[in-house]
Amino acid sequence: MLGCACSCPARFTGGDRKYLYLNLSDTPENWELAQAKAQLIESDIRFERFDPTLKKYKSKTHLTVVETIKSKPELTLTKLFERYLEFKKPAVKPTTFHYLVTSIQAYINRYPTKVCARMMLCKYARGC
Repeated sequence: MLGCACSCPARFTGGDRKYLYLNLSDTPENWELAQAKAQLIESDIRFERFDPTLKKYKSKTHLTVVETIKSKPELTLTKLFERYLEFKKPAVKPTTFHYLVTSIQAYINRYPTKVCARMMLCKYARGC
C-alpha cells in the first residue's frame, strides 16, 4: 500500500506528526497522485489553510451500487404502426383511417417481423 509522500509537521497538527495513507497500490500513477496530495498539503501549510484533521486531503472516491438497466421489450414495426393508428384515429377522416388500416397495415404486416421499429425510424428519420 502507498502512503502519502510527506508527513505533516508537528506545529501544524497540535504537537503530533500525522500521516495520510492513500490506500493505493504501488504504481507510477499512484505515486504521482501521492506527490500531488503532498504538494497540496505543503501549499495549504504555506498559505495557512491547512486542515489538521486531514479530511480535506483524503480520497473522495466512494463506491456506489449501480442498478443494471433492464432492457425494454423490442418494439416491432407492427406494434409501432398500431400505436400510430391509435394516435391518428381522432385526427383523420374515416376514409383515410380505413386506407391506413387496409393498405398500409397490410404492407407492414408482410414486412419481416424481426426488424426493430427503432431501426426503421432511424433509417427514415436520417435519410440513410
